[in-house]
Amino acid sequence: MIRSLLVALVVVLALDAHAQPLISPFPFDLGRGTDIDTGLVPIPRVHAAARGRVRLSDDGHLVYADGTRCRLYGTTLQFGACFPDQATADVLAKKFRSLGYNCVRLAYLDNTWFAGASIIGGNDATNSLSEEGMARLDYFVHVLEEQGIHPVFVMHGAWQPKAQDGIADTLGWGTRTPLMLDDRVQNIQRRIMKLFLEHVNPHTGRAYKDDPAVPFITVSEDLSFSAFWMYSKDIDLSTDGNRNVGLSQLARYDAMWNQWLRAKYGNDNALRQAWRTPVSSSANLLQNPGFEDPFSTAWVFQADNGAGVQALTQYSEADKTQGESSMRVRISRLASQPQSFQINLAQVVPGVERGQYYRLRFQSRTTDTRGSRSMVVAVMATGFPYNNVGLAVEPRLTSAWQSFEYTFMAQPTAEAVTGVLFLMGADSGDVYIDDVSLVAVGHPGLLPDEGLVQGNVRRAPFQSSAPYARMRDQMAFYQERLEALYGRVRRMVRDTLKSDVLLCPSSLAFSFFDHHVAADYEVASTVDRSGSTDPYLTNQSGTSVGFQSQFRRHKRAFVLQAGSLAYPNPAQTEMATMWPAYAGVQDWDGVFGGVHSTQMELPRGRIDSTSLDAMETKPHVLALAPWSSTVMRSGLVATPTRSIVIDVGKDILDAPRPRLQQVYNLSIYTDPRMALFRPVAVSMDLADQESVLPHREVSALVDNVDVRNLNADNDQVFLDALQGRLRVVTPHAVAVSGPLLGEIFNLGGVQVEQTGRVGHATVALHSLDTLPLGTGGDIMVTIASRSANEGAIYDGVTLRNIGPGALAMESNTVRISLPALADAQEVTATPLGQNGLPTGDPVVAVRRTNGRFVFELATNTAETPWFKIRYRMSTSSVDDADQVRIRLAEIDGVVTMIAQQHATVTLTDMRGVVVAAASGVGTVSIPTHGLPSAAYVASAVDSAGNVSRLPVVIAR
Repeated sequence: MIRSLLVALVVVLALDAHAQPLISPFPFDLGRGTDIDTGLVPIPRVHAAARGRVRLSDDGHLVYADGTRCRLYGTTLQFGACFPDQATADVLAKKFRSLGYNCVRLAYLDNTWFAGASIIGGNDATNSLSEEGMARLDYFVHVLEEQGIHPVFVMHGAWQPKAQDGIADTLGWGTRTPLMLDDRVQNIQRRIMKLFLEHVNPHTGRAYKDDPAVPFITVSEDLSFSAFWMYSKDIDLSTDGNRNVGLSQLARYDAMWNQWLRAKYGNDNALRQAWRTPVSSSANLLQNPGFEDPFSTAWVFQADNGAGVQALTQYSEADKTQGESSMRVRISRLASQPQSFQINLAQVVPGVERGQYYRLRFQSRTTDTRGSRSMVVAVMATGFPYNNVGLAVEPRLTSAWQSFEYTFMAQPTAEAVTGVLFLMGADSGDVYIDDVSLVAVGHPGLLPDEGLVQGNVRRAPFQSSAPYARMRDQMAFYQERLEALYGRVRRMVRDTLKSDVLLCPSSLAFSFFDHHVAADYEVASTVDRSGSTDPYLTNQSGTSVGFQSQFRRHKRAFVLQAGSLAYPNPAQTEMATMWPAYAGVQDWDGVFGGVHSTQMELPRGRIDSTSLDAMETKPHVLALAPWSSTVMRSGLVATPTRSIVIDVGKDILDAPRPRLQQVYNLSIYTDPRMALFRPVAVSMDLADQESVLPHREVSALVDNVDVRNLNADNDQVFLDALQGRLRVVTPHAVAVSGPLLGEIFNLGGVQVEQTGRVGHATVALHSLDTLPLGTGGDIMVTIASRSANEGAIYDGVTLRNIGPGALAMESNTVRISLPALADAQEVTATPLGQNGLPTGDPVVAVRRTNGRFVFELATNTAETPWFKIRYRMSTSSVDDADQVRIRLAEIDGVVTMIAQQHATVTLTDMRGVVVAAASGVGTVSIPTHGLPSAAYVASAVDSAGNVSRLPVVIAR
């Protein structure tokens, strides 16, 4: 019994030692019916339809009718969450506005199992709209638009055929593959889309096709041919290798494919000749293949002596398989961190042709004393960046001679010479090699059991190394089907419905091929839903930004339709600073931060099994939304002036498979981290010559890369991927995310030091009245750490216990230092409660001897991550006799200055850019009628140095 108790105690202690409980948690929940003040975001509310239809500018950005940029920041609602009752709709719309959202994606509207939470009617055929579902959605869209929030509709996501739709076989989840290939499914999808777009919302009096509040429409949630083909190895299979559609549906696709081939080639002979790969010569391409000539220089041996490697080669006459000798590589010492390339034997092979099949044969063994070891054998480019040309294997050698044979299709580039390499530096033990040959081999194209008469010519799966001609035909077949899908939808919207709403083909794109089939669509997008337990910011290969930038098309709008780092990752808050910051660097048009909810009702005030990935129960992320939305919508992060445009070669459409896993689908590897430095886009015009090493335009990526300084060219976004820290520094907004303890961060004139003990945190500040930070205006401060239910157990990898208690946020303490202002009498930081209104006593800044104002802000003391900093200023525009020297007023669209002596008045926007100015003595006016709706600040200064400021809000 005692022993059992001791064992139990040890287990409990082990659990506690590895668990990561919240530090001094306090209750904070933004997910329920909290009425949040709208003053957290310095952007005026404008009805979403007030500025006219969003269009695509000549330089490829979303703009309003008056030509000003339309930058979207918001969230996604899915399934039942798109169909709330009126009370819930009112709460959500106001909450989204208070958090700064100006756009909401409404996805999975088309489920066929719950008519009350779907746009599709409840009868036995997909031919009508649901009255209940549309009534709920109409009201919700109406109140969203009134709060200045644009709705984006995703038209296909969850639909399954109904009994009378005429499709009996299984179509898989969401009918993904059939939508790409099956005309019947496409017809139904267009039917529902047409009914929906023609539907008139009774609250707005407008059909959705004519609603200017809708910036764009997405045809399908995640219709990516490339993703299906690569991850499931065949577009017909699920990721576990099981069939994703029924047998009759598969037979339908195969019949379409064979019919397409018959129409093009007519008979098997023509098809066989078109697809076959001939061989002009079967001679061995290698020199000195049996190591018979000790004076030959064909084989080149290298050992990295600088890394401590000691190895040499010997021609062995005593141990061979044929001829006079073999090659023996004698290895005396490996490097301290062995790598295969540190000892290699190579021969350059001229004349290797792309698309030709080759067979590499050799014999090899290791010593009797070693017994067994591995060796890497590769056919690759012999120059930087050393691309795999078609073969990379790791055979296991024994002490007995073995014959090895590999057949592959060559994919060389024109930028480097191909070589055969034996790489031996990762393991000890001598290596013997003999009788090496590399010869061209043919391919029949059409296999012996295939034929058009039988109609059984197969579609090649992803991993197939089918001949280029065969793959080119298969991709042309798929391309025609997808172009037909997107072309029919576009013609319906433009020609039949006479609507000019912008179109996005799919939320998810995964390759140039996915974009090319919808080349005339105005909006491109992709998603990034990461379930990793690692922070975004510690990814030294470019974070997710390096991946997302691959799908921005040149001169097309780009929107990240879902960016999220899954709960319970402790670094989850960093996505709220990373995405808006890099959206500015990349000049993206929109970012949607994850999925807010999938439920019709408001959450219960705690995280449960149905809301692990929902943002509605993640107050540590939602609390940062005012900062994120202000930065994104106001364009506070400047886009670097230099950009990189990627050219993709014409052969990408013929054989995309080798390119799908390459960065930007280029045949030569390029460094995705270039997207951290400057904007990157892919040209949609196929080029004669693809881009080669475009990242070398960025000097920081040319040679040794310092991952501690992956800093954008705008001098505003700074990433230390070694520590996983991101700093954002602009005149009106700053932030720092990552493990912050133990360092003081200089964010322009603002200094931030975390004095609390939390591991990962985000501290973000933004101006509330258009004045730059630290110049006397009001400042919003957000200090965000983890949130969890009371009693939750997270071991750094797994959430082992969801926790029985209420939702709480981890406390943190941060010291904030602001610049000295000569005319500031006092600076205070007032805690703001869950409703965004003042709560508790303000913290008064200490004025240090250097004049700086310093706060110590503790979130658990105030029980909030939000603070509002306010300056109490002395009035420099009033003299000792209280005579006003400068007056500023804004009446009926005119800013007026009255000055006793010569003065200058300027009007600046949120970014600090002067949009209007005037000067003079007496009354000076600046009309504002031609300026777009936004927040501005008027500043006046006379020749004696007297100053006056006035916030100006223009809302139309």
